[in-house]
Amino acid sequence: HAHQSGLIHRDIKPGNLLVDQSGTVKILDLGLALLQTEDDESITVDPTKTLGTVDYVSPEQALNSRGIDHRTDLYSLGCTLHFLLPGSAPFSNGTNAQRLLAHQTNPPPDINTARATQGLPAVDESLVAICRRMMEKKPGDRIESAAKVASLLGPAVLSSTASSSNLSNVLAAPRIHSDSETRSIAGAGTLADRSVA
Repeated sequence: HAHQSGLIHRDIKPGNLLVDQSGTVKILDLGLALLQTEDDESITVDPTKTLGTVDYVSPEQALNSRGIDHRTDLYSLGCTLHFLLPGSAPFSNGTNAQRLLAHQTNPPPDINTARATQGLPAVDESLVAICRRMMEKKPGDRIESAAKVASLLGPAVLSSTASSSNLSNVLAAPRIHSDSETRSIAGAGTLADRSVA
């Protein structure tokens, strides 16, 4: 609905998602949202800042926070799904610059390999494939819409839970970051200022 209305969240991550008592996921914190209108005015107006959270930011958003479309949120949602399955963000090691570079160049770590190291059962390969497609480096290679992601995820999650008989066996216990490990890059300057290359 947000994407159909021209709203791009730009900071989809586990900390900005809340599940209510009925099981409905609510998206929180629209502080970095970009509202695409004919005038291209944004809720967050400063185009000189790199916005997002290092562990979940899309490759294109890290380069230009305004030159993006709804597919940046799909990448971040893919990183969030990756977080839910093995319990850690896909590129969770290194400095902020190293993490941003990993989003640009590295394939995501294999989810089932990461789960095996924690003694968790493998999830269905269809779920892993959806996560990979959401995290494609080029926006045009990603699943094209949030509606399509939702239609693909339902059967893949059911397939994964059928083999483990319980959704809690599919979701990993996340690694909790201390305050000093939180990697937010909102207001941290442009990538040119961060010597990532």
